[in-house]
Amino acid sequence: FRADVGTTVRFLDDVLEVASQVRAVERDGAVGDARPARDPRPPQGQAPRAAEPAYEPVDPAQRERATLLRQFESSPLTKANFCVLKRISEAELDAQLAQARAEMPRRR
Repeated sequence: FRADVGTTVRFLDDVLEVASQVRAVERDGAVGDARPARDPRPPQGQAPRAAEPAYEPVDPAQRERATLLRQFESSPLTKANFCVLKRISEAELDAQLAQARAEMPRRR
């Protein structure tokens, strides 16, 4: 039993170390990622923009692409980390985002 506790403690230490490294990458940006870090707060003195009416497509695949686009555009994650989170390749993400943008209705 004692050996199991020691193994668990070492595992949790490793998990905390990886979490710390992920936070550092998120804070400082991933190496080679061209997407700049964004501050989620609006500039001081400006009110947040009014919410745009939601666009909800009927087709389930199109809905998934639209949701992926909204999530990507509102995410503070780098492109590489977003792909890891969603378990897709960067090429697949680019293709889905391009298709979702093409399917979006034109705004006036």
